[in-house]
Amino acid sequence: MVERAPRRINKEEKDMFLALKPDDITLELLQDLFANTWDPEKHKVIPSRFETYDEIVLKKGEYFNKEDIITNCGLFIINKFLIEPDFKDYLGYVNSELTKSGFGKIEDTMAYYIQEDDTGTLLSKYYDFLDKLMWITFTFHSEICASKTLKSMKPLPKVQAEKKRLLKEHAEDIKNKNIPVVVKIQSDLVKMAQKELEDDPSYELYKSGARGAFDNAYRQAQIMKGPVYNAAKGEFDIMTTSLYEGARKEDLPTMANAVVSGVYPKSIGTGECGYLTKKLAATLQSNVLADAGSDCGSKALETITLTESNKKMHYYHFINNNGKWERFDPKTESKYLGKTVKMRLPTDCIGKELCNRCAGDRFYMLGIKNIGLTNGRVSNSLLRGRMKQAHDATVRMSVLDLDDLFK
Repeated sequence: MVERAPRRINKEEKDMFLALKPDDITLELLQDLFANTWDPEKHKVIPSRFETYDEIVLKKGEYFNKEDIITNCGLFIINKFLIEPDFKDYLGYVNSELTKSGFGKIEDTMAYYIQEDDTGTLLSKYYDFLDKLMWITFTFHSEICASKTLKSMKPLPKVQAEKKRLLKEHAEDIKNKNIPVVVKIQSDLVKMAQKELEDDPSYELYKSGARGAFDNAYRQAQIMKGPVYNAAKGEFDIMTTSLYEGARKEDLPTMANAVVSGVYPKSIGTGECGYLTKKLAATLQSNVLADAGSDCGSKALETITLTESNKKMHYYHFINNNGKWERFDPKTESKYLGKTVKMRLPTDCIGKELCNRCAGDRFYMLGIKNIGLTNGRVSNSLLRGRMKQAHDATVRMSVLDLDDLFK
């Protein structure tokens, strides 16, 4: 993953970083700090002054960090450029790995404060944040993240040897189209390839979550195409070669089916989801919220165990705490997480319109009264799923516990 070990920058270098202003962050500055350059006369690469993973020690209050921390140059630049101008009081110094899920946590926090802000000021600042985020990620990408390397563009010898052994060992299962066995084979090979590539610069693209699923994109290109659904036969065909190795003559119908299985849901499915959106709107458009502060008086309460995995679903709904109502939100979650509570939910409402007590505060905070029209999210989620099928037709298998499904 790294070309050299991280080093801890000295005081003079740290002072230079601390003296930067957000507006100083330009492509020229980033290239000067972090980009390798080519010396045409000496015909060699000149290493950058810093690597994004070089360490910076910040004492409490030295920047807008609230405690002593060890951060790195890349995170410092992100905080300087994205967080400091408008969101430092809300997010503090962000000192965690900025993968897809890492940015998700940041945006969750932002969303909370934007909902709480009645002035709309934070929302306009969030637009600026998004503009800057798109600029820095798209402009300064190639200098620090290699999307491809020679190692990642060809099948790995160790993986190929293991693949040959597994295919020979399970030849009968493959012949009989035993899909669970084939999925297990390709899953084991994918894990082996990940281990081989974990220190290769190209793996950052997959690890970060920025682009591509390793068990789909890399597997098909360098390991094996795997199971492909044949709609005419109602079964799966199995292609054991990768795209790098090429398709054998007998694989051509399977490759054609793979194309159809991707293109069909993207084209036909788009129309189906569009029609579903119209039907949902026609059916649910009369569902509206009652006035703010309304309460239908329903005696029904739902028993909910609040956990990390379901807390966001229940934010801004009301808990009945010994006859007193308390809103569950990020400010009060520490009091209730891990506990079973009695909560009023929309299904409990007995009013002609959905009352505030049953609906919770979220849609009132967003200024949405015609709540029925938000059900377009259902068809939109289906649409996104159909669109993804054009790029990822990987067969994945999971073990389901019926007891868990009906809890």
